[in-house]
Amino acid sequence: MSGHPTPTPPRELTEAEVDELVHAAFACERDIKAAIAEITADTWTLAERLHAFHELRGWSLLGYETLNEFLAQSEIAMSRSSFFRLVQAWRFRPREESRAGATFPD
Repeated sequence: MSGHPTPTPPRELTEAEVDELVHAAFACERDIKAAIAEITADTWTLAERLHAFHELRGWSLLGYETLNEFLAQSEIAMSRSSFFRLVQAWRFRPREESRAGATFPD
């Protein structure tokens, strides 16, 4: 004997418990999809603003020697490749009505 108690086998869930779990799973799925939609919209907004900043060469107007110096700020902390990926995504964005389901290039 190992001295460990024998685990009790799990009991079958009632139909009401299963229904409650299914409803909770649907609520989670809905919230996940809503969060993804928000992230997508926010990412398009960021892409638009980075594109405008790039067109202005905003980093030099703000006194930064290089784009890298601007991107290295702790509030931004973005790589050059991420910056240019988003700038390009905005430059070649889909039309407004189809953007809601559009994804960003990897």
